[in-house]
Amino acid sequence: MPRVVDHDARRAEVAKVAYDLIAVGGAEVATIRKVASAAGYSTTIVSHYFTSKKDLLQAVIDLSLTLSQNHVLAASTSGDLQSVLEAILPISEVQKQNWRIWFGFWGEAVSDHDFREQQGRQSRDTLELMKAFMLHAGYCLTDEPEQEAEDLARRTLSVVTGLATLASFDPGYWPAERQKKVIEEYVETLETRK
Repeated sequence: MPRVVDHDARRAEVAKVAYDLIAVGGAEVATIRKVASAAGYSTTIVSHYFTSKKDLLQAVIDLSLTLSQNHVLAASTSGDLQSVLEAILPISEVQKQNWRIWFGFWGEAVSDHDFREQQGRQSRDTLELMKAFMLHAGYCLTDEPEQEAEDLARRTLSVVTGLATLASFDPGYWPAERQKKVIEEYVETLETRK
């Protein structure tokens, strides 16, 4: 009797192997052959689940986004802006890996229309989530709270993305404590508005 294979679980397993490879070596290392070798499968099996490198990269990006969203959602239960922003930064091992994945993905997005479109959607989605957080947390005090929330969300995401970029490429100079201090100071400027 043939062995029953959970195809969703195997696809997720292969995507996780590719995720780990890309987090260490960048998107260029995620060839079907290298992923198959690292997963202990034949290239035929990996090709069965991922018809192209682009398909494999998409699965890695989806996994990265899910891991990051879960991390940020867990932090957001506190309702504390500083905790949410720290959950985005490359402080935890999960977020360090995710930022390495995203940088690799950004490189792919430069030359691939579909990846570029996806990156734009993800940026807008993140902006909308941050905007909703700003409205809910009481940071908007003007007669135009929607516009104020959008402005604050853009500013906040610019700060976080810039800080995460610096910390990802120079982790010795930007350890967790220094990142947290910058975020603490930034949040204090918002708190004084209340």
